[in-house]
Amino acid sequence: TTPLRIGGIAARSAANIKDCNNAGAITSVSNSTTLELGGIVGDGANVSKCNNQAGGTITRSNAGATATQTNRYIYMGGIMGTNNVACDISDCKNYADVTSNAIGTATQTTADLGGILGSGGSSSAPFQVDIESCENNGSVTLVNNGTVVTTRLSVGGIMGYAPAANTTIKSCDNKAQVYCNSQYNKAGRVAYSGGIAGLMGAINAGIDGLEIDNCTNSARVWNRNYNNTVSPAESTPFGGGIVGAIIGTSTSPAYIHDCSTSGADVVELRGYCGGIAGYTELATIENTTVAQVLTNSNANSQGAAGLVGWAVSSAISGCTTSANVNAVKNVAGLVAKLDTGSSITGCRLNGAVLTKGTHAAATAAAVLVSVAANGVTITNCGVKGTIDGATITLSSNMVTTDEGANVTGTYIIE
Repeated sequence: TTPLRIGGIAARSAANIKDCNNAGAITSVSNSTTLELGGIVGDGANVSKCNNQAGGTITRSNAGATATQTNRYIYMGGIMGTNNVACDISDCKNYADVTSNAIGTATQTTADLGGILGSGGSSSAPFQVDIESCENNGSVTLVNNGTVVTTRLSVGGIMGYAPAANTTIKSCDNKAQVYCNSQYNKAGRVAYSGGIAGLMGAINAGIDGLEIDNCTNSARVWNRNYNNTVSPAESTPFGGGIVGAIIGTSTSPAYIHDCSTSGADVVELRGYCGGIAGYTELATIENTTVAQVLTNSNANSQGAAGLVGWAVSSAISGCTTSANVNAVKNVAGLVAKLDTGSSITGCRLNGAVLTKGTHAAATAAAVLVSVAANGVTITNCGVKGTIDGATITLSSNMVTTDEGANVTGTYIIE
């Protein structure tokens, strides 16, 4: 029941680790309550100029987990599993696959996986992390094919879970698939998947100083969570080209800017997905570009959009998307659900293809926003592309469910 820590260079370290390489595989079949696995260090501090080579695969699987096990914690990263102090991770590259298989029957399991870092400490002991100039080239995969009840599953190309204030991810690239497959989470348990980060902050309990800056994702984000509960937000699965979900505070909004996604798709079985984020709350999103396919394929899915799936008290400006969006319902060029206190300004839907799903519960596709709350603003947005096979014009369906939005200045991109 004690923590198991494994690292290619160090199992646990509070020292600086620099200029190190690992090429040896790390494999765990332990049922220890806490697992911290990293290509360089399992539980660490500052790491710089380190590489985890393709041979340094990190694989975890169960060996007869029992139903009596509770509160298991799994932290896995291509460079670091988790950190025990506030730290910097810089100029590191991961080329190895990070895989967690079959959580089994243990209950209340938490699993955070990242191409660079699994988790910034834990929810009970969070630590600030600054990740800069790092690159992931190994797939990040979490498969839960047991009847386990999970607390949280977070999977990201760079970082799985960010629970601490002032955590930043800057100038990082993800080039490998992010995949979360949880087949038995049908009772309100959630999974977050993102090309850069899975989850930053906590829904209804945001934190200060979260930032994703100048990052790129060029790989598929695939969130196959079978959760049938889609409301409230904390019970909803989210997938995003940059981040699954990010939540700031009213005094310090979370910040995403100058990022891009291209060359891959976002697939969300249920819940919401977006080219940038599945969910944002108290966030500012600026100058980010999306060029990919978004699909939300189940009858219980809630929406898919070129920029954000569900935005709450968030400001989105200067962003461009040319995404192809195909979903069962709530298809939108920019945001599927634009909630209280949110705005969209100066964004461009440039050459997008929007297609309404064929399910009986499907709603009409929208050029701008599918569901817009009373008082939100959508200002000076350019549009170009097709909606259900027809060329987008200013007479096309801009907002499907308008609860009192203020839409002005929409124009056709020539």
